[in-house]
Amino acid sequence: MIYVGIDPGDNGAVAILRSKEHMPVVLSQPVQGPRYRRLGADVAQMLKLIEGLNSDRVVIICEKAISIRGRKTSGTVVVGRHVRAWKYVASKTKSKFVEVSPRTWQASLLEKGDTKAQARAYCESAWGRLTEGWTPDECDAACIAVWGLDNNKGE
Repeated sequence: MIYVGIDPGDNGAVAILRSKEHMPVVLSQPVQGPRYRRLGADVAQMLKLIEGLNSDRVVIICEKAISIRGRKTSGTVVVGRHVRAWKYVASKTKSKFVEVSPRTWQASLLEKGDTKAQARAYCESAWGRLTEGWTPDECDAACIAVWGLDNNKGE
């Protein structure tokens, strides 16, 4: 089983995890357009990514788009578009698709407090110094993939 953790959004990340013993491969969310002018999810690249795993046992675990008090709604809309794009990719590749709320996976894996710092600490404790260059979004995506593995979302 291959677990693909998704922290959706224009600056989001993807983590591909085969088992807890293996370090996940982390990538930036495939998007269209240059970094300074994002044009949304690049579905063609997303399809290539999942098809390139060469497995019929893929679980895509995507963080839900939720509105957060004090955050612009446009950010939630962008994240929602990415979630819908990943749902489409899952249906086209016959992969299982699971949505998880941020609170659910964070409560399962992290201590209370700054969740970005806690996700980084989790990744460093699990995979060591090799995670030093990871962005906060890449750490979140890796944690989401681990949550999927721990909670048997492949069954």
